[in-house]
Amino acid sequence: MKRRKNKFSCFLCKEVRQRVKEYDSLIRELISDVPIQGKKYVLKYLKSFEPDCAAGMSLIDEITGKAVGTGVNGYGDLEFFWDSREIYHFEKYNLELNQDFLKYILKK
Repeated sequence: MKRRKNKFSCFLCKEVRQRVKEYDSLIRELISDVPIQGKKYVLKYLKSFEPDCAAGMSLIDEITGKAVGTGVNGYGDLEFFWDSREIYHFEKYNLELNQDFLKYILKK
């Protein structure tokens, strides 16, 4: 029996790859020199969760373009969701996070 090619999944793969590229360039735009209030507390919160999911890709430092040596994992607290790319760039380069998210974390 001949296996039928799933056109939807092929389209979805292209769509996902495009969105990943857009997301990665957005990370570069949100890097800041401004110190972030409560950064240590926010990092502790972000890193306190076990991964909800894992992507089959390496984490890339968007400033250097080099692989960091870890994969990309997704996290969440049922109110907000984030991934290891955001944690990495927040920790290393002061990635600007969503203000509602920061307020939410700093109230805890």
